[in-house]
Amino acid sequence: MSIYYRAFAHLFVVLLFVSVSVGNVCAEPVTWTLSGVTFADGGTASGSFVYDADNPVPYVVLNWSISVAGGDTATFPTLTYDQSNSSGYYANNNPTATGASFSLNGSTRQIRLPGTSALTDAGGTIPVNILGAGAAECFNCGPYRKYTAGNLIGTVPPAVTSAASTSFSFNTAGSFTITATGVPVPAIAVTGTLPTGVTYVDNGNGTGTLAGTPTSAGSYPLSVTASNLPGPNGSQSFILTVNQPPAITSAGAATFTAGSAGSFTVTTSGFPAPGITATGALPAGVSFVDNGDGTGTFSGTPGPNAGGIYAVLVTASNGSGTDATQNFKLTVNQAPQITSAALATFVVGNHGSFTITSTAYPVSALSLVGALPAGVTFVDNGNGTATLAGTPGANTAGSYVLSIGADNGIGTATQSFILSVVNPIQIPTLGDFGLVIFALLLVCAGLAYRRQHDLTERVTD
Repeated sequence: MSIYYRAFAHLFVVLLFVSVSVGNVCAEPVTWTLSGVTFADGGTASGSFVYDADNPVPYVVLNWSISVAGGDTATFPTLTYDQSNSSGYYANNNPTATGASFSLNGSTRQIRLPGTSALTDAGGTIPVNILGAGAAECFNCGPYRKYTAGNLIGTVPPAVTSAASTSFSFNTAGSFTITATGVPVPAIAVTGTLPTGVTYVDNGNGTGTLAGTPTSAGSYPLSVTASNLPGPNGSQSFILTVNQPPAITSAGAATFTAGSAGSFTVTTSGFPAPGITATGALPAGVSFVDNGDGTGTFSGTPGPNAGGIYAVLVTASNGSGTDATQNFKLTVNQAPQITSAALATFVVGNHGSFTITSTAYPVSALSLVGALPAGVTFVDNGNGTATLAGTPGANTAGSYVLSIGADNGIGTATQSFILSVVNPIQIPTLGDFGLVIFALLLVCAGLAYRRQHDLTERVTD
């Protein structure tokens, strides 16, 4: 017997090295804990060891620490079998007779822990085989003391094996299964604030379910804990994200004033925070910036002549669902200015017309203060222009000092205007006497020409 255990001690070192080398491809090892193990002499055994039933190298036992105390201490002094002073193996070919065995100095002292059945990776509770011939602790295998009671309890510490995050969609039913391993089957708990509409249930089989229709969006940090006491808990930091498609929540219109600084904030809802773009022509001096937090800002000082309506398409997107769009109207109000000349000339008895023009947004109402010549009227055309028109009557020649006003509710403008009315150019008439004189002059001119012609001929001859 001594020779057998001595040879086994050397073999065990080799097996232990091999087991560590291949351990990553084996199933999860089980920790077997002694519970209520007593000897016939009143002594007790306690402690634990690790055995992986699926390990391709047989007999390998790890991390053993088995303590015995009490009873016949003269024969069996208090002792701890551990890896510093003993060798260990598991007789998987004879588990109910030999089981787990730990030997001190070859076979100087030995304890055997056979179960009523084989140890498996399923763990659980297996009674110590108190009837087995080899179920005992011995000194050189005699004398020995047998067991009267006790169990081997197999546990695998729990571990959470499912992903550490998942995503649900706002107002849409979703579900995620949390899984955990361990022996016995661990209970799974989730702590932290869940989205409104989402609940958690431990299914009692090593899984748990997050499920529901979330009505609140955002990122929810949770803690998942798997426990199967007495072993240590398995834990995981978990993120549940509820994505929400974007929506634009701010008004679809804003008003700036030309020449004055203005600002308008576009707001959105959705998770993650949407990015915002604005496409379309903006007034000179005004720009749009995405603030990166689900808002965007139109801001700036519109140019002095930037009055009008600017159509812009605002788009919000966050990769969740369909982009949100809004037809946005930016109105730039502009105070009025009168842009036409400050004078005009009409002729008495002749039809005349002059157009008064202005710039503004909205268009200005135009008015005139002052007396007009008879036959001339002023009309506001309702489009930012007005017309002076008509035929000045007789005796209306002169200068008419007027005041033209423009008002669009944003501001006012005035212009001093002069309408000059002149008489037509007069061509004098000859009358009957004048015609006689004119005829005599023509006759005299003709006679003079004839005389000059005759004299010229004589000289030539």
